[in-house]
Amino acid sequence: MKNHFIFAWTLLAAVIVLLLVMFGMTWYEENQLSSQDDVITEHQLALAQFKADMHLEIQPVRGDREAPVQIVEFGDYKSPYSKEWEEQVYPKLAKDYIEPGHAAYYFLHNPLPDMDSHLAARTAEYLMDQDEKLFWRFHTLMYKKEGFLQYRWGTEAFLIDLVRVYFPEVDIQSFIQLYQRENVLSMVLKDQEAAKKYGVEYNPTIFVNGKQAEDSSYESLRRLIDKELLLSRK
Repeated sequence: MKNHFIFAWTLLAAVIVLLLVMFGMTWYEENQLSSQDDVITEHQLALAQFKADMHLEIQPVRGDREAPVQIVEFGDYKSPYSKEWEEQVYPKLAKDYIEPGHAAYYFLHNPLPDMDSHLAARTAEYLMDQDEKLFWRFHTLMYKKEGFLQYRWGTEAFLIDLVRVYFPEVDIQSFIQLYQRENVLSMVLKDQEAAKKYGVEYNPTIFVNGKQAEDSSYESLRRLIDKELLLSRK
């Protein structure tokens, strides 16, 4: 009888322990899922705020605007470092992430404090207002024709001649009259305000889903992009 009593209590204790273990595992899994949901929600909220701050809905874009990764470059058409990034790093990003639909790329102006940079940025925005394809044609062309940093080469005469020769679909007289108007300038100023808000100090500065890259190298950006892609799939 005593042995039966001991066996019954042992069995009951084992059942209780098993139930406690099962309850503990369920509680842990639910809390893990809840924690992941909180992280994803915070990530989504932060990304939405970043998009709003950068006015990405009206910015020129390469790739799918709905891509899970949003790459933003602050650059300048007179910066040799922006030129180097456009010619050496961007093609790798385009091949690996933008063309397959994993990422979208935006260019925002962070002009140097001289007239060349500002006139070039305004020209780009005027063309963007006409047709986004014209913006990207100008973007590529400006880096190909970039002069020396220490000289004034992006003059008004240079830009007018550039538009006349390479953009025959644009009415040159309208361009001359309008490209320095307030509505065009306001787009450049919005970019500059965003750059100031996010502490941009040099060109190019790259952000990936609102996170500033340590540097503009392909390797640094690849690590950051892959991390964001992994987070977007959870």
